[in-house]
Amino acid sequence: MKILVLEHSSLLALLESCKSLKQALQIHGQIVHSGLNHHISSSQLISFFALSGCKNGLFHSQILFSQIDNPNIFIWNTLMRGYSRSDSPQEALVLYTSMLSKGIESPNNFYLSICS
Repeated sequence: MKILVLEHSSLLALLESCKSLKQALQIHGQIVHSGLNHHISSSQLISFFALSGCKNGLFHSQILFSQIDNPNIFIWNTLMRGYSRSDSPQEALVLYTSMLSKGIESPNNFYLSICS
């Protein structure tokens, strides 16, 4: 069995053209396998997984999120948006409360209207 190892830019291009959760999981596996997980922004993976509309996608985005020491506001907002569109929208409010307790700036008013 021949294993194809892709470069950083190729993996990013594949991720941007991803059409399914299965494809994104394969790309994520390749990123981890090639050791590029510290060089490729987790925000793109979290965004794809969280907004995929699939419960498993949201689960994977939460795992990635929990591995980030200091997630930025974009990552917090993306995960909250994913939860607000899911079967567990209350999790968006839990994340929002957690974000505020960590001293992260509050999302814009538009997002808050989604949560309420």
